[in-house]
Amino acid sequence: MIPKIGQTTGWLKDTPLEIRVYETASGELIVYDDDGISFNYENNEYTTKNIRAENGNGNGSIEELHHSSSWCYGDIQWKFMSPN
Repeated sequence: MIPKIGQTTGWLKDTPLEIRVYETASGELIVYDDDGISFNYENNEYTTKNIRAENGNGNGSIEELHHSSSWCYGDIQWKFMSPN
């Protein structure tokens, strides 16, 4: 799990990211990341990824939409939660 950090600019490079999917939920979201300090995003220095979970059956995918060197996350782990 990501350690508690008061502000995202305090995150260190390679911060782990845990994605939790509950029960049979399907869904997707776009994760955005930039350096959190500068205005370099105006020069396309940011990263976006589409994260998708399918029916809570243990299938998840990550699609890179836009990439620059600003991605601060390290290992990405999926955790599929069940009520049992």
